[in-house]
Amino acid sequence: MDANLLPNPFTPFAFLTAEHADQIRSASHIAAGVTGVLVWDVVCHLHDDYRLLFKLRTGLCTLVYFVSRHSCVQRLLGATVQPTGNCEIFQKICNSFFPIAVASSNLLFFFRLRAVCMENPTIIRIGFALWLVSLAGCLTVPFALDSVPVGNTKYCVNTDARPYVALSGIFPFFHDTFVFLAITWKLTKNTHKEITLRTGVRVALLGDYLPAFSRALLVDGQRYYLVTIVTNFIAVFMIFMPLPIVYRLVWCFPNVALINMMACLVYRNTKLGRYKGSPTATSDTNFNGTSEPPLAFRHSRTIHGNTQSRSTINVNAIIKKEPLHGELSV
Repeated sequence: MDANLLPNPFTPFAFLTAEHADQIRSASHIAAGVTGVLVWDVVCHLHDDYRLLFKLRTGLCTLVYFVSRHSCVQRLLGATVQPTGNCEIFQKICNSFFPIAVASSNLLFFFRLRAVCMENPTIIRIGFALWLVSLAGCLTVPFALDSVPVGNTKYCVNTDARPYVALSGIFPFFHDTFVFLAITWKLTKNTHKEITLRTGVRVALLGDYLPAFSRALLVDGQRYYLVTIVTNFIAVFMIFMPLPIVYRLVWCFPNVALINMMACLVYRNTKLGRYKGSPTATSDTNFNGTSEPPLAFRHSRTIHGNTQSRSTINVNAIIKKEPLHGELSV
């Protein structure tokens, strides 16, 4: 037999068909590109992360934020590191970071619901129950995917994806939809204009007639929800498409990265007080005449190295103050 026809043991693609090799190569390029984008996003916000960790009061929200960032990076790095050997064990470890990354990103969104709807415990309980359901859906990922070595090399490739892995995209969709609608409903009540069908639609979709801070919260939530609904829909749709396993799973990389980047962006905007034109206030004035404010923060101001007290603010009271650095209360 011609020696040129024997597989090269140092080249994993030699053990695959040309078509399968092209699929693996394309997926590897996508995974590497998405990982690069996520790492660049982390590097660009290192200064913000330093402020969150050392300059402002650290609470549960901040801890969840860093867990979300770390687990997402670990999941994507695991998809780009080769060769590894022990394919089944390695893939289960890497896939275990997926539920941590997605669930922690969703938890940041739930904390937003808890702060906005703090006087509606029923809504908070439903939101938390849906978060637990979304966590359960994400936990299917480590058990739904199979991985085997390529030939006698230490390179790994996925061979099967069980249909129930789609729950990792469907259940978080239900959670995000409920949280988004609940926050939108609550914020629309802050309008200073009488609600009719027309004005209600404009308030909910465009944020018209809302105080600046409430409008910023609404718009940020819309951006996050738009990204998550589109990426989750594509991920679930791809799983059930009659495509090779490589293409059916490749969208999970941009999916988890986009969800993480948007959730962390929304959290940083709130924590660091970056809403453009959004006033901050310490008054108890409320446009609806209610005594309870719709959003509570931990007021963390550093003076001569000392972090000071917690206070509850009303974001609707339009009072010109210095920018607030606050954290959603948990």
